[in-house]
Amino acid sequence: MNSFGGVFPSFIGLLEKLKYLDLSGLSFVGTDLQWLATLSSLKYLNLGGVNLIKTTSYWLPTVNMLPSLVELHLPSCRLSLLPLTLPSINFTSLSVLDLSSNKFTSTIPPWLFNLTKLEIYFELSGNSLQGSIPKSIGNLTSLEEFNLGGNQMSGIIPESLGELSSLVSLDIYGNTWEGAITETHFMKLGGLRKIDLTTVVLCNARISGTIPDWFLQLDLQLDYLDLGLIIWPAGSWADGGPPVPLKKSPARLRLG
Repeated sequence: MNSFGGVFPSFIGLLEKLKYLDLSGLSFVGTDLQWLATLSSLKYLNLGGVNLIKTTSYWLPTVNMLPSLVELHLPSCRLSLLPLTLPSINFTSLSVLDLSSNKFTSTIPPWLFNLTKLEIYFELSGNSLQGSIPKSIGNLTSLEEFNLGGNQMSGIIPESLGELSSLVSLDIYGNTWEGAITETHFMKLGGLRKIDLTTVVLCNARISGTIPDWFLQLDLQLDYLDLGLIIWPAGSWADGGPPVPLKKSPARLRLG
């Protein structure tokens, strides 16, 4: 492992044709990100684990000046501000966005759901995001993996989630959702291979104790189904009763 540290080397900003930059895991302290704006050819940027706390007020406008960016990885960067507005989006080619394990406490900004080229994965887990999932989540029809787990979100899960027809993995555990999960939520999600809806989703979504017939008949390609920490009644299929008749049984099933 490299042991580079201190501030970002100034010469990086001179590499105008640079396409790939990975400084993740290094002990840099990001006091200045302005040099990023000169890297107009950059397609891949990973600053995972770099302390960017001193750039939290302007990191987004700076990154937004990279029109060729396809992958942006900023997990565990101590960022605390996720601006609710972005007047003009320049990094419209993003297919991967990882903002997990930061210190965001706002609602999810609506502009994120205008990034319709997101198709590999979209990571917002491990923050303290609040509010509900916007209906515009349905815009991300090419997205394969969506992780919103471990936040402080609440409210009703919008039925537009069912528009994510390319989704393979869905993690929205550890929030306090309300209302009911219906067949419409899974309407076009036939490609799902992993669902993690532990604790609050099923307990607070009127799917505690029994699983609806419509869920059992979904044509899902599940490898992993997590229904952990549900309080199942005695005699139910989770308590040794009749097996759950899933149309296609997952390879891994966790009940608690």
